[in-house]
Formats: sequence, structure tokens, C-alpha cells
Amino acid sequence: SILMGISGSFLAVMAVIPQDLVGPKDVVNAIGLLGFFTAITDSVGPAVAGFIYDSTGSYNAVFCLSGGLSSAAGLLMFIDFHFRRKEKRAISGTENRQK
Repeated sequence: SILMGISGSFLAVMAVIPQDLVGPKDVVNAIGLLGFFTAITDSVGPAVAGFIYDSTGSYNAVFCLSGGLSSAAGLLMFIDFHFRRKEKRAISGTENRQK
């Protein structure tokens, strides 16, 4: 993960994941929304981190909040992946029965 962050391959992955999630038809809109929300978090995040640091005198809460939000996002992606895979199996099972 360190090499991925250093090499900037996040940009390459940023185009592939939305296409897998929404399909090629809606990928442009998905990348636009992704960029929009990334811009919001990039502009608000440092101010929130500074406020938390000023309130607590430590960055521990900032790191815990950041780690918790990242973990929650990963968990939501895992849940979404699980349900999409289950849905695909149900659809393909229905198609196989119709043939």
C-alpha cells in the first residue's frame, strides 16, 4: 500500500472501481461524483483535524477518527460487494433455469 500511495496509482484505480460498481454506461457520472466528494473531504478534512487538535491538544483523536471512517468505508464496500455478488448469482441462476 505504501508503494501504491507513492506511485500515484490511486488515479488508475479511481477509474476502474467506479466502472465495476456502476457499469460502463454510468462511469462518467460516478467518477464526477467521486471527484466532487473527494474535493469536499480534501477541503474540509484539514480544518476538522485542526479543530480536533486545538480542542484536545493531540492528534490521537484525529487518527482514530480517520481510521474509523476508513474502516467503515471498507466495511460498506465489502457489504456492497457481497450483496452484488449474491444478486449476480441469483440473476444467473434464473437465466440458467430459463434456457
